[in-house]
Order: sequence, then structure tokens, then C-alpha cells
Amino acid sequence: MNKICQAFDSFKADSDLKEKTKEMIRAKRGKKRGYRSYIVAFAACFVFVGFGIYLFFDPTLSLAIEVNPAIELGINRFDIVISVTAKNDDGQKLLADIDILFKNCNEAVEIIVDDDYVQSLMSADEILSIGVVGDGEQSQRVLTDIENETKGHEHIDCFHASDNDAKCADDLGLSHSRYRWYELLKQIDPTIDAETIASMKISEIVDLYTELGGDLNKIDAESHHSKTHHGRE
Repeated sequence: MNKICQAFDSFKADSDLKEKTKEMIRAKRGKKRGYRSYIVAFAACFVFVGFGIYLFFDPTLSLAIEVNPAIELGINRFDIVISVTAKNDDGQKLLADIDILFKNCNEAVEIIVDDDYVQSLMSADEILSIGVVGDGEQSQRVLTDIENETKGHEHIDCFHASDNDAKCADDLGLSHSRYRWYELLKQIDPTIDAETIASMKISEIVDLYTELGGDLNKIDAESHHSKTHHGRE
């Protein structure tokens, strides 16, 4: 009888041990599932943040700004300046004096227009060219915003250039603004060459355009660029 009881007790102990073992295994599995959930959540957050960073730093258009200092601003889909590049020594000096990185592009343009050196050049009848370079709805909207932002100023020329225009300008070694006037001048005088345009100031190019009979008021209709408002007749 005692042997039977001992055997039963032994069986019961084994059963209890098995149950405890099962509970431990279930607890460990629960922890593993918890860890997996944390890992999945962390990975999802990492992908989300990474994609957001990509969207923020992905340039969707650029602003080509030239008066004598020449600079180019990379603009993201949120109209924020995400890069600044000097195109000449004067452009480097201008960028050293102003803080426009990560600002809204309209605010950046306002800062540039209000810069003392830029103001002095426009006061001397130099023309500040602001080209919105890119395709799609954003470029047209940004162009309209910048035109509204600068419409109270004289000696400013706002225009749009497509991605194809930008490629053609690069192929000819011309800035976006000079390429724009080069194409306009060729309609009047087909003998105009890119080298001549590259050596002239924007104000001199505009004067040449009017001297050859070009009508500044018809530029918008004829070339699909924005109208100039530089105070010249």
C-alpha cells in the first residue's frame, strides 16, 4: 500500500513538475512574442522616420537666383530650402552673409531681396533674376508666390524654366537666366551666340533685347515665362 501511495505521489509530483515546466515555456514564449512586437514596432518607426527624412531632403525644384552674385537653392516638396549652392565668388559671399537654409522659399527670397549688397546692385539698375526651375504644379505655384512676394520691387525678373530648359542651359554653359534671354534674343537675331550672352550682364542683355526691337510686355505670351517688373521701358 505504501508503495502504491509513493508511486502516486511520485506521479503527482511529475505532473506538477510538467505543469510548472509548461508554464515556464509559455512565459518564455510570451516574452519572445513581446520582444518581437517591440522589434516590429521599432522597425516600423525606423522605416517611417527614414521615409520622412527622404521626403524632406528630396529636392523637387530649384530656385536659380542671379544679379551678380549667382546662387541656386534646392527646394523640397514642402517649399523649404534644403540646399544652397554658390555659382560664383560673389554668390559665396552672399551666402556667407545671409541665413536661408531650412526656411520657406518665399522667406528666403525676401531675405535675398532685402540684402544690402543686392539692394545696392538693383539701385544701380542691375536686374535680379529669380528662376523657378522644375516641372509640375509646385513650380507654377511657387512662381506665383514669388511674383506676389516681389511685385513691389523694381529690377526683378521672375521666370519659369523647365527641367529641359535647365539641361539645355547646362549644355551651353549658360545660367538659367542667360539661357532664357538667349532663347528670346535668337527669335529676333538668329546670329546671337551663347558666348556673347555668357559675357554680358543680365541688365545689358535686357537692354540689347529692347534695342533689337523686343517687347518686354509680350515675353509672357510669347515664351510662357512670367512677366518682368524691372522698371525698364
